[in-house]
Amino acid sequence: MKVKDIINYTCYVETEQCILCEICEEICPNNSVFVERIHQGLVGDLVIDVTIDPIFCDACGDCIRICPTNAIKMRRREEWE
Repeated sequence: MKVKDIINYTCYVETEQCILCEICEEICPNNSVFVERIHQGLVGDLVIDVTIDPIFCDACGDCIRICPTNAIKMRRREEWE
C-alpha cells in the first residue's frame, strides 16, 4: 500500500470478536483506540467497549497485528462516512 492510499483507510473493531483485552489501546501510537470502562468499586474497572476513532487513526496497522482474536479490521474511509 502506498502512503497516499493509507490515508484513505481507517481501522475498526468487530465487537463480536473483541475479548476486551485492551492491548490495542496500549499499542496505538495515535491514541485513537478508546476503551470504555465502568468503575466497579473495589472490584476495579469493567471494560465494556472498544472503539477506534477514525479521525485520529492513520491506519498504521499496529492494532491489527497485535489483536489476539483478529477483531480489528481495516476499511476505506468512505465506508464509514
